[in-house]
Amino acid sequence: MSLTLDDGALLNQRIEELVAEHLPAITSLRRRLHAQPETAFEEVQTARELAEFLQPLELTTRFGVGGEGIVALIEGGAPAVEGAWPGRPVVALRADLDALDVTEQTGLPYASKIEGKMHACGHDMHMAIVAGATFVLAALRDVLPGTVKIIFQPAEESASRMVPGVDPFREFRRGLTGAQRMLEEGVLEQPRVDAIVGLHCWPDLQVGTIGLDPRAAMAGNGVLRVRVLGKGGHGATPHQTVDPVPVAATMILALQTMVSRFNNPADPLVLSITTLRAGTAVNVIPEKVEFQATIRSLKPGYIEGELGERITGMVRSIAEAYGAGVDVTCGAGLPVTVNDPRMVAAAGRGAAAILGPANVVTMDSQAMTSEDFAYFAQEVPGVYIKVGVAGSEGCPPLHNPGFAPDEGALAVGIKALVRLALDLCRTGLDQS
Repeated sequence: MSLTLDDGALLNQRIEELVAEHLPAITSLRRRLHAQPETAFEEVQTARELAEFLQPLELTTRFGVGGEGIVALIEGGAPAVEGAWPGRPVVALRADLDALDVTEQTGLPYASKIEGKMHACGHDMHMAIVAGATFVLAALRDVLPGTVKIIFQPAEESASRMVPGVDPFREFRRGLTGAQRMLEEGVLEQPRVDAIVGLHCWPDLQVGTIGLDPRAAMAGNGVLRVRVLGKGGHGATPHQTVDPVPVAATMILALQTMVSRFNNPADPLVLSITTLRAGTAVNVIPEKVEFQATIRSLKPGYIEGELGERITGMVRSIAEAYGAGVDVTCGAGLPVTVNDPRMVAAAGRGAAAILGPANVVTMDSQAMTSEDFAYFAQEVPGVYIKVGVAGSEGCPPLHNPGFAPDEGALAVGIKALVRLALDLCRTGLDQS
């Protein structure tokens, strides 16, 4: 009997067989990537490793997109399903390439060989899962009624990098993220993408499960930067100075009221002071104090609008009350990652069909982390899937030097992506 997308049981069986066939190579790829982490816009060896791994498939492929990004096309051999899409559908699967400036402390045999760098956010897992889905979908080309565009994106972790030569305390400017650079270079065009899927390791979920957020998958973020300008002097004669330290301390304490007294408690908000620099000697009152904060919200436009105006107004008023000067910038970073409800429904149906309904979790907690996948989801319908990576003893959190996801999640992620890509091409967004 020939395989068709209408026979769900036979399709799942074939996907399972193909995942089992390719899983050893996928696991080996993940470990090689993990051992050689590269940070944003430096992913040269990472891209080379992926290119060599995908080379046997002989896909139409573009390299160097938005930096070290790779875009490959899996052209399906089945006719488009009438009525599912206006034309022949194109579904994109995206993974990120870059690592973090973290010193690994896992003790794994394939731990990072690069001092001070680590895949502490699971991007090595993401790449391996999407690479595995690429091999499985390529093997199913004959029944694929559309095109799957594979996107390996550089520099997801680059959002906080500033423009060289710009004083971040006077002017809020930042460099483009990998997603923005790829979009500028037409990653969603030629052919035009109709829907896009991303995924992330999630330590709060057990291996075998995936999580879906009904609406916002991740928060938007912003950055506050403050430089308090005082008049330095001897620590024994503070009356002859304008001490910037108590000014900054007052600002920091007052800023916490943005969360507890200004913001609607029904709308999640995070404001965390993350850096503080002042002084060089114990008996010297410094000329200046600099501090920064990260801000997270699920309300689009809130940080750069109403909240940002209130924050900067408060900081300037406190400086004026103390007779100090101040440079303050508050600007938006990444937008909120918004899931398309139709994509969430499709992902849930596909995952339930191949993983079992009990292994599809509706997320009831709102993540305040941020992701530049948000830029893709602003352009076309998108869904951001969370793949459980906690083993029997749990998993350390993301960005932790001990982060060690359970590799059992590789097969789970591949199955979920493959089934979703096939289902989307067959049914479109508005059918069950």
